[in-house]
Amino acid sequence: MWYTIKTRHTITAEGGEDKVVTDLFLVEALSIFEAYDTYTQHIEPYLTDAETFAISKYDVQEVVNSNTITDKWYRYDLRMITIDERTGKERKQPLNRTL
Repeated sequence: MWYTIKTRHTITAEGGEDKVVTDLFLVEALSIFEAYDTYTQHIEPYLTDAETFAISKYDVQEVVNSNTITDKWYRYDLRMITIDERTGKERKQPLNRTL
């Protein structure tokens, strides 16, 4: 099961001033509590003034593994268009993927 964790934290911008940004992290866990625990162990230590304000389930139909060691995953949404043979109308079906 996958969860998204939305956090707000401070970064230092190019000009040297502090800037508050919102980031979305994707975590694989069995429960919402395990997702938060994984986040606090692996991600939060690297953020300044991190504030978690949303954790929600994320429906992923497929995870594409690149077979390389990387710390980034990319989420993309597809829309598969099918045409009903009887009516001729288009039907769009959303497909969530993570790369």
